Amino acid sequence: MAMVPKNLAWSLKVPSVQELARQKLEIVPVRYVRDDLIVNTPSDLSLSVPLIDMTNLVNPRPSRDELHKLHSACKHWGVFQLINHGVSIELLSNMKKQVREFFDLPLQDKEQWGQKP
Repeated sequence: MAMVPKNLAWSLKVPSVQELARQKLEIVPVRYVRDDLIVNTPSDLSLSVPLIDMTNLVNPRPSRDELHKLHSACKHWGVFQLINHGVSIELLSNMKKQVREFFDLPLQDKEQWGQKP
């Protein structure tokens, strides 16, 4: 991740989630409300976040079904769960630790990183 100078015009100034949580707001700010998301319900598996199997994608002849699922997940959901990716538990744990350390930084330290619109 490249560091973004504070003075760039495209950097969005939005309150951090931690700052919003400290305010103990009665309602969620409109900026964070999404009505187009579907909540998973156990009764309908079609509403579950798509599950993509990496082994079906990296074969010399990838599965057409898996490619279709990946395309659909990217186009319609913007997110998917990836299994059989080969990333070690240690690496995933280290990544989670670093993410936690970043979010635990004081707000002014985090503000050094701009968010593109």
